[in-house]
Amino acid sequence: MDPQVSAQMDSAETETSMIERAPVPQGPMVPDLLKVSPMTTSTATDVETSITDPVVISDTFCRFVLLNKGILHSHSKITLAVTKPDDLQRFFPPNVGVASLIKRCALKVGTKTLQEIDGYNYLTAYKSMFINNEHQLERELPQSGRCIAHEFRYSDATDTSGGASNNTRAFTYGLSTGKEYDGGDGAVPNVELPDFALIKNSPVFQIALADLFPMLKQTQLPLYMMKEQVSIELHFADAGERCQSASGVASGTYAIDQNEVKFIADYIYYPQNMMDAYAEGTALTGDRFMGYIQSEGRQALATAGRGVEGRFGWLSNRLNRNERVNSRGLEVYYKYDTLDNQAAYTQRSWLELVKITQLNGGYIFSALA
Repeated sequence: MDPQVSAQMDSAETETSMIERAPVPQGPMVPDLLKVSPMTTSTATDVETSITDPVVISDTFCRFVLLNKGILHSHSKITLAVTKPDDLQRFFPPNVGVASLIKRCALKVGTKTLQEIDGYNYLTAYKSMFINNEHQLERELPQSGRCIAHEFRYSDATDTSGGASNNTRAFTYGLSTGKEYDGGDGAVPNVELPDFALIKNSPVFQIALADLFPMLKQTQLPLYMMKEQVSIELHFADAGERCQSASGVASGTYAIDQNEVKFIADYIYYPQNMMDAYAEGTALTGDRFMGYIQSEGRQALATAGRGVEGRFGWLSNRLNRNERVNSRGLEVYYKYDTLDNQAAYTQRSWLELVKITQLNGGYIFSALA
């Protein structure tokens, strides 16, 4: 066979076998070098990985200072852990994971804030609804301690509802954790998390930078072009809200394991002439929390298994045309008809703001859009 024809066939097979990704929406003057998407190039790329300790850390706050070199990979990681209070069955909330430790996060350049999220731990519970079950079980559980992989529950018992058809007709929903359900108490079985996810075994989990700051899902930071200090600030949740026990409620006091709080950064390098060329007249666009606002309208579970009832009902609204809000602001009205008047309820709302960020001469300039 002609070598040229063979090479063309190999190229065609490679192209058809590649995973096709959706194009990144075009923003003003965001160069291809900074987009988190495939780029047509034959240029060699170097990646340098460094593990950085926080410059400030306590049980309530920590700050990382990034090195002004290369292009920061958006999937760099921050590792987190807590010290075990005892040897009981304790773990991070399954629908939040290690993100339960973070109350507020901020990405700053100098004195300017590129992106900030308050109530990050509660917002993660909402965002977890849009991760498919396979990723929840196979990726999120070992990486972040988050596991809300729903599955249908079957039983081959003949003395429960369904009779002999129990092994072909699910009687309820459940969670897939990689472990089998036990006999439980009565007709309702129990399931546990794997041993590596239990607090008594001192697990260390991680959060991707793009999950902390959704703007990085589309734009990577050109740190080598910045003359100001780039920092990440994490405000930790209250000690009694960080983890929970097997009873399904928060209990005990969990201290941040300060020795395990690290920033694992990947710095990307292209040939110097290419990086110098991109340094001319570059602008960054800080876009919205693109990861979840496009997925509104997700249905909640009508009938959930034991321990997950009522955990998946969320209400969300967005402005259809991305229009500006006038001085009157926004007014949202909800009517609840079936709440228990004897209980206390907390309504949490997140307001999303669009910000345009420009990098000029090594300095950041930000303004609300």
